[in-house]
Amino acid sequence: MMHQNLAAYYGINADDILKSPTKTKLVKCIKLINDKEGKEILKISGKKRDELKNKLCDFLELTSFVEVDPRQILYSQCCIKPNFTSKKSEEGRKVEDTITSLVSGRTSPKEIKPIRVWTCSNGKKYTLDNRRLYAFKEAINLGAAIDTVTVEDANKRKNLLEELKWKMKHYPSKDWSTIEIKQNCNKK
Repeated sequence: MMHQNLAAYYGINADDILKSPTKTKLVKCIKLINDKEGKEILKISGKKRDELKNKLCDFLELTSFVEVDPRQILYSQCCIKPNFTSKKSEEGRKVEDTITSLVSGRTSPKEIKPIRVWTCSNGKKYTLDNRRLYAFKEAINLGAAIDTVTVEDANKRKNLLEELKWKMKHYPSKDWSTIEIKQNCNKK
């Protein structure tokens, strides 16, 4: 079932959950789900707003996107290869070409797939998509007028924490705010 369709099935507007919902709005959405199911599928008692939002996003299979200044995001590995992985969206493109395109304005940050960002309990944000983050940061350094980029709130998908830990363990860095470009960026 598509994400919007699952929310619609329960009579919920997904944007009401993904944008900045109040706790009251979230409780109302949970009650709609429980009423439709005829039993308590999701519990409400004693939950903070963010816990309720996460619970609803997980249940309805929604992904949350937010705007973040890329300069506030840290890398999750020490190095990156100079080309994107060959996938339909990036087609093995050189990271440098993406930077040039962002600086010239031929490409808007909105045209680039959102990076996944995990926010730790200490408030630090780490990306799981290091090449795209590097492209944004370098474009800004070269004069691109980019204030924020759309990022996926990776905390909504708990499986991404394991991917982040794996990257940080196998490509360790002494300074997560910097990254090197290497043809052979091999695991440690």
